Amino acid sequence: MKIAELEAHHDTLADSEQTIHEMVKNGDFPKVFSVCVESFTYIIPAISFRKKRGITPELPDPLAFATILKYAPPLFEHAVIESLFEFINSSRVLVKSEKNFLDSIESARKREQIAHRLWNHLEHYPGMLQRHIDTELGVVQEEAVDILELWEELGILDRQSEDRSYRLYFRTRLDTEVAGLCPNCGVCGKGRKELFFKSFACQKCGKEGHYHIEYGS
Repeated sequence: MKIAELEAHHDTLADSEQTIHEMVKNGDFPKVFSVCVESFTYIIPAISFRKKRGITPELPDPLAFATILKYAPPLFEHAVIESLFEFINSSRVLVKSEKNFLDSIESARKREQIAHRLWNHLEHYPGMLQRHIDTELGVVQEEAVDILELWEELGILDRQSEDRSYRLYFRTRLDTEVAGLCPNCGVCGKGRKELFFKSFACQKCGKEGHYHIEYGS
């Protein structure tokens, strides 16, 4: 690839990262994940361009990676996490990076499991005290609180101060009807929220996967 083409990819990646930044700032989930995945195409050429031009660091932290690793696990966007894994695993540069991207993905998978346990527990025991999470669920308190605070930030959870802790209440329930998007063909469907936490085949394109839930819709 010629240097001009590499530079074009580098500039396109910068534009994509600006878009991702604005979408996260505006809470535009799950649509931001599609932009993140689309930006993967430009990352390796951008790294090559920086290397040829002597720009440091040669491998900056891609905003798409950081966004997926932070927000995809607590929003149950499993397919997005796996897309990131497949992309990183396809590149020797990324696999061998000192940034340990594969370890970060494994941590994201574990966070998703914790989020599932939290969600299921809070569905059955609304109003539980936050300080009891570690003993009732057997999870690390700091990891669980990180997820709870993000849910609160996104308007999914209410944390009501009480007795030097918080009472936890969802603003939504699993039996609530929500809209979901097929990550492959983009068709929109509606159903009980719990259905979208499971992998199933799209009725339009036939590809199996996890629909993107339209949070805040």
